[in-house]
Amino acid sequence: MRICRKYQPANMGDVKQGSMHQEDIEVDRLIDNLTEGTVAAAVFTDLDTLEQVVRELIQADLGICINITGLLDEVQECCGGWGSPATARSTPSESGGLRTACPSGR
Repeated sequence: MRICRKYQPANMGDVKQGSMHQEDIEVDRLIDNLTEGTVAAAVFTDLDTLEQVVRELIQADLGICINITGLLDEVQECCGGWGSPATARSTPSESGGLRTACPSGR
């Protein structure tokens, strides 16, 4: 989340604490109170920023899954070069690349 914060997300938070847009949430406290096993998210509104964030997350080698939600064509354009497309049914060891949750694998 510290990496994401550097890129000024439109929103950021986790499922246990909530989002940075809640009045009672301070971003520093949100990050400091992240616990193992939580699901955290950050929202970016342009592909250039998303690409920078994902590139830095990959370089940091944090051992986490990075899920990107968006229009498939745009996500593939932004991030498709970092691995081969695979379906969600693949395991990380089979692919290690970009996956889609679409049943057809497209």
